Amino acid sequence: MWKKLSRNISGNILQQIINLLSGIAIFYILSRNMDKTSFGELNWCLAFLLTGFSVLSFGLDQLTVKKIAAGEDSFRVIPLFVFHTVSTGLLFCLSILAACILAPGNNWLITLFLLGTGKLMIYFSLPFKQAAAGFEKFTLLARMSVVSNIIKSVALIYFSSVHMLSNDLIIGIFIAGDFLEFLVSIYLFRQAFKHAGRKFINRQGYLSLLKETLPQIGVVVCTAVMSRFDWIFIGLVLSASKLAEYSFAYKVYEISTVPLLVIAPLLVPRFVKFFQKQNDLTSVYAIVKLEMIICSFVILMLNILWAPLTDAITVNKYGAVNSYTIFILTLCTPLLYVNNVLWAIAFAQGKLKSVFRVILITCCVNIVGDCILIPLFGNEGASIACLLALIAQTALYLKQDVHFVFSRIIQSLIGYPLCAIGCIYVAGYAGDYVVYKVLAGAGLYLVLVVATNRFIKKDVHSGLRMLVPDF
Repeated sequence: MWKKLSRNISGNILQQIINLLSGIAIFYILSRNMDKTSFGELNWCLAFLLTGFSVLSFGLDQLTVKKIAAGEDSFRVIPLFVFHTVSTGLLFCLSILAACILAPGNNWLITLFLLGTGKLMIYFSLPFKQAAAGFEKFTLLARMSVVSNIIKSVALIYFSSVHMLSNDLIIGIFIAGDFLEFLVSIYLFRQAFKHAGRKFINRQGYLSLLKETLPQIGVVVCTAVMSRFDWIFIGLVLSASKLAEYSFAYKVYEISTVPLLVIAPLLVPRFVKFFQKQNDLTSVYAIVKLEMIICSFVILMLNILWAPLTDAITVNKYGAVNSYTIFILTLCTPLLYVNNVLWAIAFAQGKLKSVFRVILITCCVNIVGDCILIPLFGNEGASIACLLALIAQTALYLKQDVHFVFSRIIQSLIGYPLCAIGCIYVAGYAGDYVVYKVLAGAGLYLVLVVATNRFIKKDVHSGLRMLVPDF
């Protein structure tokens, strides 16, 4: 049992830990060495590229995982996905190059194109990573997915230590890291799947694949826009400096969702196989409950440590100024966890049209919220819009899934975050030293969890049975 558990989870955990530590190093060095305007401009370009390449995937990444997990001919699907990434990726970067030619001297466009050449390589490596995920080879996936961040973090640490770091060098490091990750991904894929061979890419097969993913295209577009629209809008409406502050808080919020990222890649292939055999959601409710306990603890710790720790490591740039922003963003975490489970269930069951309707409405709520609240409340307005959008998304998912009983998770979804908020308040009276606040908050939270939970051992067992059938 433990051998199977290790095979399914340890590789993904290793990937997330390495990327987490590398990401923290990268973000810390950039925030310390770049002024707010330059840092904001860099993040704006990265947000635009992330949105663009996410949209261009058309959802074929998740469809590839689903097809491989369902036992279809994987080496017929993968070449079609490779053709798609190469053709759409090149078209996207050529469009940016054309904009640079039409508007010479625009530094933002030049930076966007240079960074885009690197992100194009990450996009090209996507089919090989998704194939590894579909086969549940998470150790292989981890090895493919950590190269860029390791190279960036090591290079940035070195050049920062010798005081040679400049904006141009930072862009060069980003491009080099992305190129090397692409090359390593191809090499590892060919080593792991030597029997793959070359499959003929036919027009009919590609069109058929696009037709199958058509409902998912809308989901991908809306999700991509929603994930970084606030960054892009803040950069356009407020300032690069304000975007630097918000992007710092948002990036830390994203890092705090690492426990979700560890579990998320396991859900789609596992749910595909699970719903082929049964429809009893008891194990799913157990997973949600465990996720709520974990993410609520993260809410507690992040808010207690935020201002003193962040101001100390960023020379008072991004700590206290973002206290309200990070608090609102952390309240989004429980909804993000639940929505990921509900999406995985719907996707595994092939309810792509229903998923599209949910994501479309959620995207509209988020965009309208950003357009109204950001001019009024600045960065806090963007956080509120994100929270409102996730509340709407949760309600819509629950409405379209008649088999998922909301009453089975409402206590966990609301109760544990409220416990965390109460512990944050109590910890504020624990003294001036941060360590006292951490001990008081964490101790009280653990007491509340144990006191209000009679079946945690049973839930742990049930959740693991979902992820590891032989448990």
